[in-house]
Amino acid sequence: LEIDENMTLKARAFADGWIGSEKAEAEFIKATLSPSSFQMNYLPEDRYKGDGQESLFDKKKAIPDVWNLNWLGFLNNPLEVEMKFEQPTDINKLAISLWQNPGARFFPPGQVQLWTRDSDDSDWKLADTFRPTPLQKDAPSLLRQVDIPFSAKAVKQLKLLAKPLDKLPAWHGAAGSKAWLMVDEVVMN
Repeated sequence: LEIDENMTLKARAFADGWIGSEKAEAEFIKATLSPSSFQMNYLPEDRYKGDGQESLFDKKKAIPDVWNLNWLGFLNNPLEVEMKFEQPTDINKLAISLWQNPGARFFPPGQVQLWTRDSDDSDWKLADTFRPTPLQKDAPSLLRQVDIPFSAKAVKQLKLLAKPLDKLPAWHGAAGSKAWLMVDEVVMN
C-alpha cells in the first residue's frame, strides 16, 4: 500500500468462526518540508510537554490519549516556534495537527500569525494572520489538521505563533475559561 497524500486508514480483522474486531484507525499526514533548525520560544505546560519541541517535526502522529508523549499542550502561553531553512524554501501548504475535544477544553487556536525574515539580523515581518472557524456546540472530538492559508516563495526563516483560545464560548460548561491548544505536528509541504 503506497500512501502519497493525507488519509485516514480504517481496518477491521475477521476470521472464520470469530466476531470481527473493533474498527482501528490510523491517520497518515503528508509532510515534505522540515526546517533545518527550530526553537520554541515558550514551553508547553508540564502536564502536556510531550518530547518537547522535537514533537513538532518528528513525523509521529499522536493518538487521542492524554498520556501520549507526542502531545504538546498550551494554555497560558502560545505555541511560538521559529524555524530556519538551510536553503530558501517555497512553502505551499502549512497546517497544525491538533486534537479537538470540546469536553476536555481542547480547541483550535484562536489566532495564528506567520512572520518571516531573511536573517537573524533583520526584523520579523508579519506575513499573515488567520483565525480558524470557531467550534460549534455539537463539534465532535477528533484529531484534525487546521490548514493555515499561507504560501510563500524563498522562505529563509519563519515564525509560527498560534494562540490558544482566550475564552471558551458561552455554550461551553466552562464558558469564559481558557482553552487548551493540543498540538502534535507542524505540517509543511
